[in-house]
Amino acid sequence: MPQTDIQAILEERGLQRVARELAACAKPCIRLRACGRKEGPVTRLGGRPNLPGELKWPQPEGQTLAFVAQVDLAALPAVPDIGLPESGALYFFWEGFDEGIWAVGYSARSLTEFPPREFPEDLELRLPIVELGSPVVEPTMPDRADQMLWKLGLSEEEIDVYDEFKREWGEERYGATGIHCLGGYPDLIQDSDPKVEAHLAANGLDSIPEDEADATLDWRLLFQVDSELDADISWGDAGKLYFMIHKDDLRKRQFSETWLVMQSS
Repeated sequence: MPQTDIQAILEERGLQRVARELAACAKPCIRLRACGRKEGPVTRLGGRPNLPGELKWPQPEGQTLAFVAQVDLAALPAVPDIGLPESGALYFFWEGFDEGIWAVGYSARSLTEFPPREFPEDLELRLPIVELGSPVVEPTMPDRADQMLWKLGLSEEEIDVYDEFKREWGEERYGATGIHCLGGYPDLIQDSDPKVEAHLAANGLDSIPEDEADATLDWRLLFQVDSELDADISWGDAGKLYFMIHKDDLRKRQFSETWLVMQSS
C-alpha cells in the first residue's frame, strides 16, 4: 500500500494533524503464511533443519537448543529496505522455555545443498513441521509502545484513535492467521517494544538514559515467528518470538548478534 493511501486512511480517521508524519513511519515487511507440512529444503518451522556441515547444532552452556525455523533467503522478494542477503539461509534455535538461550546461524549456501540434519539424541523439544510460503511484501506501522510513535508527540486522544486504526487495519489485512514476517515493525502482544527490550539486554541496562532514547530505533525485526496452534506450536500462551538485530550487525551479516524477545497473552 503506498504511503499516500495510508495517509488518506489516517486522515479519514480524524488524524489529520499527524497523518503525514505517521504514514512516513511505514516500513515494509515480508509476510509468510503456513502452507504445508513437508520437511523439504524450504522456509519452515520445525522438523529437522537443512543445516550445512560447517554449522554445528547449537549447544550453548551444554544445552541442546530446539530448532525453531529456517529461512530460504533466495525465495524471498528482494526488499532493499529490509536489508537481508539475497541468497543463502538463516537458522533459528531456542531453548523453548524462556528468553535465556537462543542462537541464529547464517549460511551463504542454499538449503537445497544439504539433507536434513538428524536430531541430537539429547534434544527434548522437537517441533512439528509447518512450511511457510506465499511471501508478500506488506507495509507495517508502529504500535503505541514504539519510540517512533512517541517522537511524534501524539495526544492521548490521538493515540486512542491510532490504536483503533491499527487494530481494524490489521484484522482487515491479516485476519486471525499466524503472522510470520521478516523486517517491518513487530506485531505486539504486550505493551512493550521488543526493540527497547533488545537494546537493554544487549547493553546490560535496566533503563535507557534520556540522551540514548533514539538508540532503540537502530534495532530491526529480523524474524517474527508466530504461534501455529493448529500444529500445536505455541510460544508461551499463543505468543510470538521476535528475533531482533541491530542495524549495524545486520549490515555486517553478524546474525550471531541477534537478540530474542518473547511475548505472550
